[in-house]
Parts: sequence; structure tokens; C-alpha cells
Amino acid sequence: MAAAGMGAALAVPTVPAALAGFALAGLGVATLVPAAMHTADELPGLPHGTGLTVVSWLLRGGFLVSPLLVGAVADLAGLRVGLLSVVLAGVITIALSRTLANRTA
Repeated sequence: MAAAGMGAALAVPTVPAALAGFALAGLGVATLVPAAMHTADELPGLPHGTGLTVVSWLLRGGFLVSPLLVGAVADLAGLRVGLLSVVLAGVITIALSRTLANRTA
């Protein structure tokens, strides 16, 4: 949903499409955080809470670095190109999601 929402917002440059696309992207990202924490806490071979701690710290780092990355790319190539990083992150998440799902099974 994050990739589709941001992709739609970037593809259709109107205010209603941007609002709907950003809302859809936000909803897609908001559901990833609890899912990642739940999956990390249930990884086999790790003590209870260790995976959750690692994911929590990675999320904190991501929250600090991602706006800087989008801003740097936007300065170099434009805001539309910078916001493509959200689409790229969504596609990477889709590609890697089966890896963690298979490890917890």
C-alpha cells in the first residue's frame, strides 16, 4: 500500500490524488511497524525480546536517516525523485517480506 499510494501521488500531480496517495502510503507504513515488531519478537533462536529490541533500534535509525536521505536526493534531483525512495522502500519490503515469513514458520 505504501508503494502504490506514493506511486499514485507522484503519477497524478493533483491535490486530491496527492492527499489520497499520501494517506494510503501512511496507512501502508503504519501497518508495517507493528508487523515487523511482532515478527522480530517471534524469530526462532533468539531470546524473548531480543529481536524486538533490534528492530526497535533499526526503526529509530530509519526515522532519523530517511528524512535526510529524501531531502538530500530532493536537493540533487527534485522532490518527485526524492519521494520515489518511498516507492522503492515499499517494493523492497514486498520482496523481502517472504524471507521473514518463512523464518518464523
